[in-house]
Amino acid sequence: MVSLAAELHSLTAMPLLRRHKFDAAIRKHLCIVPGGALIVEERDGEFRLKPAAVLEFEYYNDAQIDEWDRADSPSSNERRQILESLQSA
Repeated sequence: MVSLAAELHSLTAMPLLRRHKFDAAIRKHLCIVPGGALIVEERDGEFRLKPAAVLEFEYYNDAQIDEWDRADSPSSNERRQILESLQSA
């Protein structure tokens, strides 16, 4: 019988839970779902499995951010109204 550590050592980037079966109680305890992303770390001869999240990020250039800032800036009239309401409070 091959140990789990030896099996994990031979893994590539393929989804872990499709190649190896783990006890359902262990998966539930670790919040690992079939097909889910895992972080596999090796430290001091031990493998550590942790659930991972895959997030989508969007990047915006400076021109886009400047446009949003301009669109969100209050007009002169709105600025005056805000200042008046703060001074009267």
